Amino acid sequence: MFLEHITVSIIHLNSASRISEMRCHMACCSLKMTKAHNNGRMAFEFGRHLNDFVFRLVLFCSVNLINIIIDFIDHLYSGFK
Repeated sequence: MFLEHITVSIIHLNSASRISEMRCHMACCSLKMTKAHNNGRMAFEFGRHLNDFVFRLVLFCSVNLINIIIDFIDHLYSGFK
């Protein structure tokens, strides 16, 4: 009777340990998935901000280039007067 009780206790401990390992594994997988999702979201946000920055930079350069061309044409035109 005593040995049966020890055997049953060991089986319960073993199954509890497996359940605990499984929960730990599931939590770890969940954490990895959350981290990957957050990394993906951060990469998307960085890409969006980079895209916005590049768009503003190109727009700024274009406006400045147009202003330089207009000033150059105005300078040439005033030279012919």
